[in-house]
Amino acid sequence: MNYAIWFPERPLESGWDILGGRLDGVLWRVTLAPDGEPWVYDTIHHCGCYHQFFPTPRAELKPQPETLDEGALVPQRLPRADSDTRITLRLASGTHYLERIVLDGAPAGPAAEYAFAGDDTLRSLPLNEAERRSVFRPDGIVPGSERGERWLFWPMGVPEPGAQRQWGRHATAFVGRRHFDDPGLLERYFTLR
Repeated sequence: MNYAIWFPERPLESGWDILGGRLDGVLWRVTLAPDGEPWVYDTIHHCGCYHQFFPTPRAELKPQPETLDEGALVPQRLPRADSDTRITLRLASGTHYLERIVLDGAPAGPAAEYAFAGDDTLRSLPLNEAERRSVFRPDGIVPGSERGERWLFWPMGVPEPGAQRQWGRHATAFVGRRHFDDPGLLERYFTLR
C-alpha cells in the first residue's frame, strides 16, 4: 500500500539552499505478507531521496556486503501492529524529513489533517472544464520542481536529482543501483518470515 503526501514547497532556508523548491512530498509504503500482516514499512521523498526502512519482527536485516553501494538505512524497528494500531509519521516542518514513527500515539502537537484523493486525480491538473493534463512530463518528472542539488549530483547518473517524480521513476541511491519499485528490493536487504 502506497500513501503519497504532497506539499506546495520545501521552503528555501537561504539563498544558497540547494534542497528547497516548489513541490515536495513523502511516499510511505506498507508491504504486507501474504497473510495481510505488515512485513516492512519504508519511505522516500518524491525525489527518491532519504530512503529509510522500518522492518517489523517478521523481517530480519541481512548482513550488508562490504561495497561502496548504499545499504539499507534502518533508523527504527517497529513492533507488530494489528488492524487497530494507529501509525503516526512525525515529519519536520519545512524539510519534511521523517523524524520518528509512533504506534498508537497521538500527535505531539497540533496535527494537520489531509484530505484523501485518488491517485488519478492527483496525477493530473484541470486544463478547462472538460480536459485534464498530466502533472508529469513524459520522463516522469514534475516540471518546475527541480532543485539546486542537480548541479552537484548530476554525475551520479540520476536525471535531475531533487526533482519530484512519478511512481516508477524513483532511483533511491546515488552510489550503486536501487529503485523504489524494484520487485526484489526487500529480499535484497531482509529475510522475510
